[in-house]
Amino acid sequence: MISGMYLREDQSKWAEVINSSLWKEVIVANWDYSPSPKQHFQEKIRIFKARNVQQIACPGLSNWNRYYPNFQLAVENLKNFLTASREEGVSGFLITAWGDDGEECLFSFLEPLMLAAVEIAEGKGEWQEKWMTIKGESKDALRARMLFGEPDVSEILKHVIFRDAWFYRLSPERRAHLESFWEKSLKEIEGVHLPEDVEFIRRLLEVALKVLRKEAKVSDYLMLSNIYSKLWLKERKPEGLEKIVERFWGAAGKEDMKL
Repeated sequence: MISGMYLREDQSKWAEVINSSLWKEVIVANWDYSPSPKQHFQEKIRIFKARNVQQIACPGLSNWNRYYPNFQLAVENLKNFLTASREEGVSGFLITAWGDDGEECLFSFLEPLMLAAVEIAEGKGEWQEKWMTIKGESKDALRARMLFGEPDVSEILKHVIFRDAWFYRLSPERRAHLESFWEKSLKEIEGVHLPEDVEFIRRLLEVALKVLRKEAKVSDYLMLSNIYSKLWLKERKPEGLEKIVERFWGAAGKEDMKL
């Protein structure tokens, strides 16, 4: 962050930082949240390794500004970054997750990805099997987790549920694709018993599908608000919840105005 953000215009200050004894006294948090190939991460690691700077790898869980992590992106980032780190002899890693825009993503949704990070970094990468063993979760329930972590779900649900500017820029073709994909995903996990937090995402997806079809009701948003509030309070203090609840009630108000 020092080199990337703050010292672009002041070359003399950057030279001072480069030659500073600071590098012998700190551990660099080498972060990158992209799904780049392993070679990309090897090159990033070697920048500091060549200078004998101690570092740790910091992959990301892609949970920010959404209700559910982008599993596809997160797992690819974890796999390539942590594999490169192990091969390059990096001494450790720090899993990063962020709370942009209110931290709607429940902490419980991060647990499978945390296990994946440990298994990739220190095991054989077989996190799915271990997750089912530890949690007693069925293959179908895990499949639901993975489906909800697809970019066409995790990246888009919030935009559709609250019909933001992005939603109104959706092309008819894109809407049709999302409607088909969501309908297929819901059918694939129909009748599957899900943990209550994952069940909330199923409900969220059902309401988003209704929004696309112009069938959403006031009661849908109030239902989502009630379920989400209970899940939030099971794992966190109440502070911050009002920001999320206001969005659901605001969306409900818009539906009421249509009536």
